[in-house]
Amino acid sequence: MDQDEEARQSIINSIETRWAKSDQEIFVAAVLVNPLFRMSIFQPLARFNTANIRDLFVRLYKRFYRREPPRSFITHAYDFLEGKGFFATLRTQVRDEIHDASEKVRAFLNFNYELKLMYNCISEASTRPYNHH
Repeated sequence: MDQDEEARQSIINSIETRWAKSDQEIFVAAVLVNPLFRMSIFQPLARFNTANIRDLFVRLYKRFYRREPPRSFITHAYDFLEGKGFFATLRTQVRDEIHDASEKVRAFLNFNYELKLMYNCISEASTRPYNHH
């Protein structure tokens, strides 16, 4: 085994050890509640069906709130995961927000670039003697 392979395996072992010690349900739930991913990342895995994910959400609800979740929580969980009801347009809304934010960042970067060009021109002009004809 060469050094690169040993290093790679060492990193994988370290990640797997940390993952085994972590609260995996929290991490899985964090991905599941991301409106851009929801269940899509876990779709190939049979154990991540809607019923099991509902059970995960219920377990976490009980853990955080120390009581049974209201029926509306379960209904909203199903609607969220399936993109129905109140959550029917959420993915589109999130994508639109990301697009708008990207446009604002792009505009800011362009403006910042233009300011730097202006600053460089002004700096350069201020160091040259004024030539008046």
